[in-house]
Amino acid sequence: MNKITLLGLSVIFFYALIQILQFYGIGPEVYSMYMYFYIFIIISIFVLPNDYPKL
Repeated sequence: MNKITLLGLSVIFFYALIQILQFYGIGPEVYSMYMYFYIFIIISIFVLPNDYPKL
């Protein structure tokens, strides 16, 4: 998956998830640690190599 596509889908996913959780009355203190974990995973995908070097 292209990095710009992953970034765009991540932003849309997190925005939609936050809006749904706010609709049901769930505050950021409940889901913030989970969001930080997923943001860490996405940053790791951007920073770490994701393919093998060609010889």
